[in-house]
Amino acid sequence: MQLLDFISVVACLCALVVASVQDLRSRLVDDRIWFACLAVVVPVEVIRVVVCGGLCLHLAAIGCGLAIALALKLSGVMGEADCIAIVVCALALPVYGRGPVLGFMGVDVFLNSILLSVFSVFYFLGRSLVAYLRGGLPRGVEASLPVKALLPLVAYPEKLSVLLSKSSVLAPVEEFAVDGGVRRRVRLSLRVDVFDGGWREVAEEVYSITGDVYVWCTIGLPHIVFILGGFLAALTVGNIIFKLVFMILT
Repeated sequence: MQLLDFISVVACLCALVVASVQDLRSRLVDDRIWFACLAVVVPVEVIRVVVCGGLCLHLAAIGCGLAIALALKLSGVMGEADCIAIVVCALALPVYGRGPVLGFMGVDVFLNSILLSVFSVFYFLGRSLVAYLRGGLPRGVEASLPVKALLPLVAYPEKLSVLLSKSSVLAPVEEFAVDGGVRRRVRLSLRVDVFDGGWREVAEEVYSITGDVYVWCTIGLPHIVFILGGFLAALTVGNIIFKLVFMILT
């Protein structure tokens, strides 16, 4: 049993590391990475169930991972590679833990990855504070008061030239319009297609009119990096959120 788990974990970790590096470099992940990983973890999972039993429990765990990935894909909250990564984790080690406390890997990896990604808020707050102290906050941007209060938690000010030069990893949280003058309006979006660069043409036109102004942008760190962290966290401490709740209640 331990040997089977070890094989699955190593295969899944290798796939997640390689996919994370690829996504960071080109925002594309080669599907052959997942096929190679599945070629290992699926047969291992079949052997695990045949030898150790627990078919219904394992199917429930895998089903939860598939459901989460499908919901994320259909909603556009995460990209295809991120959703596949969750499924791969769910297949690699569907049920883990010992004794009365068992975890569903797909569920725990997803929840851990969300919690880890929340820590990026501190990065955004720090960058926004530095911009404020330097007098580099964007001006002339349309947004309601609640949205303005939320902005430093999900974005930070950056020069338009930097945004354009790093469009593979940065994206604006503003909508640009050039119609009898430049108009900028904040639009908070969780959809991953904001990093496809469809905004570049209008942003370049704005740059030619306004010059190198400050705009609100967000960093496009691939979520698969947080999934990798979530998988490692699940292997070492389990579900971080459940652990924190348990510590608070006890």
